[in-house]
Amino acid sequence: MTNVNLPFPFPDALQEFNVETSALSARFGAHPGATVNVVTKSGSNRLHGNLFEYLRNGALNARPFFANRHDSLKRNQFGGTAGGKILANKLFFFGGYQGTRNRSQPPTTTSFIPTPAALAGDFSALGSAPCQSSGKPITLVEPTTKQPFTNNQIPTSLFNQSAVTLATKYLPATADPCGKIQYGIRTTGDEDQVIGRMDWLHREKHSLFGRYFMAQYSNPSVYDGKNLLTTTQPGNLERAQSFTLTDTYSFGAGTLNSFHATWTRRRDNRGPAANQISPTDLGINIFAKVPNFLLVTVNNAFSVGCGTCAPGHFNVNSFQFADDMDWIRGRHQIAFGVNFVRTQNNLISGFNENGTFTFNGSLTGSSLADFLVGRPSGFGQTNPTPDDLRQSIVALYVQDTFKMSPRITVNAGLRWEPTLPNTDKYGRGTYFDFGAFAAGQTSSVYENAPPGLFFVGDSGFSRSLWDRHLANFAPRLGLVWNPHGDGRDTFRIGGAILFDTTEIFFDERKTTNPPYGGSIDIPTPAGGFTNPYLNYPGGSPFPPGANVTFPRAGVYINMPRTTRPTYLAQWNVSYQRQFARNWLASITYLGNKTTHLWVGSEVNPAVFGPGATTSNTNQRRVLYRQNPVAGAYYASINQADEGSNAHYNAMLVSLEHRLSHGFTLLTNYTDSYCITDLDFTGELGGSPNSVPYNRSADRGPCNFDYRHIFNLSLVASSSVKGNPWVSRLLSDWRLAPILRATSGQALSVTSGRDNSLTGLNNDRPVQILQNPYAANHDCPLSVACIGWLAPVGVAFVQNPAGKPGNVGRDSVRGPRPLNFDLSLSRMFPIQEWVRLEARFEAFNAINHANFNNPNTNLTSSTFGTINGTADPRILQFALKLHF
Repeated sequence: MTNVNLPFPFPDALQEFNVETSALSARFGAHPGATVNVVTKSGSNRLHGNLFEYLRNGALNARPFFANRHDSLKRNQFGGTAGGKILANKLFFFGGYQGTRNRSQPPTTTSFIPTPAALAGDFSALGSAPCQSSGKPITLVEPTTKQPFTNNQIPTSLFNQSAVTLATKYLPATADPCGKIQYGIRTTGDEDQVIGRMDWLHREKHSLFGRYFMAQYSNPSVYDGKNLLTTTQPGNLERAQSFTLTDTYSFGAGTLNSFHATWTRRRDNRGPAANQISPTDLGINIFAKVPNFLLVTVNNAFSVGCGTCAPGHFNVNSFQFADDMDWIRGRHQIAFGVNFVRTQNNLISGFNENGTFTFNGSLTGSSLADFLVGRPSGFGQTNPTPDDLRQSIVALYVQDTFKMSPRITVNAGLRWEPTLPNTDKYGRGTYFDFGAFAAGQTSSVYENAPPGLFFVGDSGFSRSLWDRHLANFAPRLGLVWNPHGDGRDTFRIGGAILFDTTEIFFDERKTTNPPYGGSIDIPTPAGGFTNPYLNYPGGSPFPPGANVTFPRAGVYINMPRTTRPTYLAQWNVSYQRQFARNWLASITYLGNKTTHLWVGSEVNPAVFGPGATTSNTNQRRVLYRQNPVAGAYYASINQADEGSNAHYNAMLVSLEHRLSHGFTLLTNYTDSYCITDLDFTGELGGSPNSVPYNRSADRGPCNFDYRHIFNLSLVASSSVKGNPWVSRLLSDWRLAPILRATSGQALSVTSGRDNSLTGLNNDRPVQILQNPYAANHDCPLSVACIGWLAPVGVAFVQNPAGKPGNVGRDSVRGPRPLNFDLSLSRMFPIQEWVRLEARFEAFNAINHANFNNPNTNLTSSTFGTINGTADPRILQFALKLHF
């Protein structure tokens, strides 16, 4: 399970849509969040369906707040559905397709590349004040002796042939004296959906249906063979598929059984264009497994490739079998069933498998000069990171809906859902033990492994990545009371315990710990661009051999085998009142508490003391101080911590008008508060802690905590009587506005530096002003919101060395979003069974500037500022033919 739902079929293929939120029945499990149920359309004895086309054009949209022109988007969404009979009253079909095509002019990208003069050794123009962002001239120096080059003239004999080949053969030419070049990188983002369904009514008591659904997203990488600068856009091909077979059988009055078998597959492939180059094409002496990928970054100048441009595939397969029995006996409606899910997570990601070269100007004074002389400031390379994780989910449940009296109904249920550990198909996985480290115990599987690190095959370490927990019993209880028996007043009370099934990818990086996913980082490699492993101890470790050497200062994640499962306790109380025939008002209290929330925690932090600097972080870590020889192999160890918890409380007030007098209305307001120690990140990666071993230091609002939420939706139909022509013109129009307003998102202000010198790099600053917001932080429409937070030094300053700041996590709020959408439509009859629907839709109809969150990194030059917004007003037109 990935906790990410598959794409839903497009709206025209759906028959029903239902969302259940709090105190779910025992029928539902795996995750304690909301459950969304969708039912697709099916065929019938009469042919039915539709054809549709939706159109957006940037020329009709409003200009984005910070842009100086309208967008150039041209978006077409088209498709149709059809359903009917194959055998009357027996066999039916339904199918549909939707395609989305996006086309727009690419935004302008600016880079700086070597000029013809620079390729001849003349850097006098590139080093001059007009070509420097600082506005001041620079003097270039020889990388080793640090002697200045006369008049910024670099002898071409010092140039690196690999760099020259890249600059002259694969980069475009420029006539700009500063090397400036502008270009666009085309993106598409095409989407396709296909759905097909067959229903067979075998006999009155027995029916079957099968459904196939596919959704695909495509955005290929672009390289024309001439400009390698366009390779910074990753190529993506994502496809989600599912097939469901359901067998429903009635054993008689009041007894119904449904069996479901489902297969799902999500395949995400990314990678560069097929005709790109690799390091070996430039004569670079490294092991480069990928034949068409190169990653080079020249700071403040240009880049080739990107981290997420590297080849990778991420495939998740899931097989589910479920059986549900519903049985009615007297005043009892009993449901019981079983659910089994088997999930495979097969992925391999390259990132910098072919190496990453960075040129930052620290050698000569110019990043472009560093590049041409072949002196990178850093080089890194990793093994590809593979995962072949397997996960099983088993659940049994029973639920009884008991009509105690005409006015009281009780729902009681129990779900058993044990936590079963993930495994890796090939037995990859590591476990670090502090006691074994202290005792100097080492692995029998990898003889070069440092003390304390063990693998599958070592004594006491099985293929399971943690221990199983079988005693996961989750009770559910609900009561509905209609005190007067007329249905006008209703009280509801509910409570539930729900266990959370860990995402299969939570500890996926465990299989990428050294030696499986070992990484090498070499600052200023002696062999330069062409031979970065020159003088590196042992030479290149890629590809790794059987007697792999473990890297010093290795980075690990660790999962204690006895980690207890996450569970959530939910409760709610509500009162509903029907009045004036078609109006319904309700007020609800919702609450829950999450226990054993899995988050990461750094267990090998650096200890602050005299002489502490960021350059000696690894020598100050806990394990290094305990044993400098063995501890030198460990840098960060991010370990799963089950000790966090979260609380949520909310009041929900709603008002509903059911369809009558030509309109329906639904409006609600939520006042809520969510607080937690640390936000769940979904994956065990870097530690989110700001203070080592002190979980309470990070207790604060959840990052999804929106205190106030208001929603209103209305659907109104026009009906004009009198003059027939006026009636025909103005009647049967349907107006549907939707309004949503929320408070701002909770945000954390960060120092951007490891001032505490703990190695966590999650410091928060010191707040010296009670009100941290700038004077214009309400973002009036006439102000560009350039200062949401007060400038650096006014409200926040850096925390002192060795100490945390006093700013709480998620202690400031971003802008308050306000959105108003509007649609106007009408159905025009053509024939008895053929109608044409015309639709006009305006998203953000009032063109309200919904500002993005501000930059909250104190070291950023744009700290406290907002430089982007959500979409402006977007218009959409549609025609839909119903038959």
